[in-house]
Amino acid sequence: MKNKAKKKKAAAYPSLHKNVNIDGLEIFYREAGPKNRQTLLLL
Repeated sequence: MKNKAKKKKAAAYPSLHKNVNIDGLEIFYREAGPKNRQTLLLL
C-alpha cells in the first residue's frame, strides 16, 4: 500500500490582517471572504 501525500489547496479567499487607528486607539481586524458578500464585524 502506498502513502499518497495530500496536496493543500490554496485558500479561495485569502485572509488579510490589518490595523486602523481611530482617535489614538489602534484596532486590529481581519478581512476574509468575497468582496461582493455581506460584511460581518465581530467586536
